[in-house]
Amino acid sequence: MRKEKFSFNVKEFKKMKEPNDSGSNLTRYIMYIELKSLLNNEKNILEWMETNPRFQNTNTSVGKAIEHSLEDDPTSFHLYNKGILFAADDVVFNNIENKVEITFKNEKINGNIDGGHTLYIILEKLKDNPDLEGYVFVEIFTGDRLEEFIIDLSESRNLSMKVTMESLIEQRDEYDGFKNLITKEAWSDFVYYQMFENKKFPNKTINIRDIIAVTNVFNLSLFQIGTFPIHSYSGKGVSQTKFFNKYSDEGDSKKIQEAPLIYSNIFPKIFELYEEIEKTLYSNIDINQKKWAISVGKAEAKKVVNYTTFTKTKLKNNLIVHKGILFPILSSFRSLIDYNTEGSKFIWKNEVDPIEIFKKVKSELLNIIVDSDKRSPETIGKDKTLWRVLEKEVKLHMLETNS
Repeated sequence: MRKEKFSFNVKEFKKMKEPNDSGSNLTRYIMYIELKSLLNNEKNILEWMETNPRFQNTNTSVGKAIEHSLEDDPTSFHLYNKGILFAADDVVFNNIENKVEITFKNEKINGNIDGGHTLYIILEKLKDNPDLEGYVFVEIFTGDRLEEFIIDLSESRNLSMKVTMESLIEQRDEYDGFKNLITKEAWSDFVYYQMFENKKFPNKTINIRDIIAVTNVFNLSLFQIGTFPIHSYSGKGVSQTKFFNKYSDEGDSKKIQEAPLIYSNIFPKIFELYEEIEKTLYSNIDINQKKWAISVGKAEAKKVVNYTTFTKTKLKNNLIVHKGILFPILSSFRSLIDYNTEGSKFIWKNEVDPIEIFKKVKSELLNIIVDSDKRSPETIGKDKTLWRVLEKEVKLHMLETNS
């Protein structure tokens, strides 16, 4: 745990105690901080952003509006901008020099809560004009209730642009269980967990909710055999919510963090199977299948995708497997899953390799889809009957193999 102090020139400093007689020392400080004095602390203060649920993307309409306001009339900026909110370990005001000293100690509960865009844009403008005259409104909370108060405060304040569910879950460390599984995979660096994180780091192309949607396909507790995880294709946000609702226990973050361990025995093969479908479903196909694949591929014609989702392996052909086709096929292998009650984890039945099974049945699975005479991948992805027939085909193959 590191400790860092920041000093700013201020005007109109006010200290406000918690008005309710709750025995808490929660305290609010409000002030106007001189813009120029922010520049002296630029490098280090931007390291205290973990408490803000999203990365700062200044290219949004909100970011542009803040920038224009600062450019047009910097001396009135404090009147039109809602300001910056911090949570700190301590605040000390020097009324002789009109300076405030802010102490940050714990990255989880100290730092910027709201107004991150404002802070970032001010610092960028100061680089071009270090003598920029003006003030910004700043609000700071301190006290022993910060840890329980910080997330609700962050959620309530970040309303100018709706914060994604992913950002809030990440702030509560509730993705940690998934992270423990993902970090073992070669593609872990491509996954992002917060709003705008993929804008700041363009190599991050996989949203964590896409990971959850894929694993939900094989969760027999969420979807028993005979019911189908269509939300994994059609509504990834709904799919994520379904998982967290299933395993949450009145805000018990530890239980949520441990829940993904149920996938630990099957996680790597699930994503190997996903990639195998992407890479090989349309390889070595007959003329009729190829004609059909090209026709449904038109829906994706505007997207230049020549690599797989997770490992970014280059595709050998330009035939894209639409998610509306991929997910029903992926789901058909749920019949290879069992639940080990002793270890409280999902396992592959008889240690079967789903990749080898896919290689043997992929032509039949593709024929089922082609023969369904459905030309829209979106329709295929939402057709329960088709999901059921595909699953039965895999079951039938396993019965014949084991007989």
